[in-house]
Amino acid sequence: MRFATYHLNSAVDPADERVSIGARALTGDDYHGHVFWDTEIFLLPFYILTWPEAARALLMYRFRTLDAARAKSAGLDFRTGLFEQFAGYFALEQINLADYAGRSVPMDVVLGRERTQRFQVVKQADVVAHLALLPEEFAGETGAANFHYYEPRCGHGSSLSRAMHGLVAARLGYSEMALGYFGRPQRLILRIPMSRLVVACISQPLAGSG
Repeated sequence: MRFATYHLNSAVDPADERVSIGARALTGDDYHGHVFWDTEIFLLPFYILTWPEAARALLMYRFRTLDAARAKSAGLDFRTGLFEQFAGYFALEQINLADYAGRSVPMDVVLGRERTQRFQVVKQADVVAHLALLPEEFAGETGAANFHYYEPRCGHGSSLSRAMHGLVAARLGYSEMALGYFGRPQRLILRIPMSRLVVACISQPLAGSG
């Protein structure tokens, strides 16, 4: 908890609305300082609760860059893109990811890209992310049914994935599963040798698990 809080508090500047928090925060230049939507999804709730001035600065950064973002997105059909990502998924081959539980690399590395594309493997929280962010859209048992279907098919190729799964598991009453998911991102980071740690601190999973 202290490890996560330290990096989160050191990464934000509440006095400057012209900057936000990159994926690696201040610990490295991977992603070249790009600011993703993950900042609002994972980091903003932490600052809203603990440091409202910082939360306001992050929101104002987005407000100030809206025009440029709209210009970049002009001409893209997001609805079509979304459907293209999911079309044919249920027709793919089944795979038991439990057979690969001891792996230390993502599933696409284990299987290879071509084999991965043939199987029902989800890189990270996808439908489960929708469950976490928009639970009211999944009425009755729909949310639980979707979680039970996609949870064992997720390879967690991104460290952002487990926090989303932990949140949904907690809401569904699966406390032990949720605790396991919330603890895993920090364990992955803390297990990295100190010589590489400075390029390994990804801010979003720290907020998701902290």
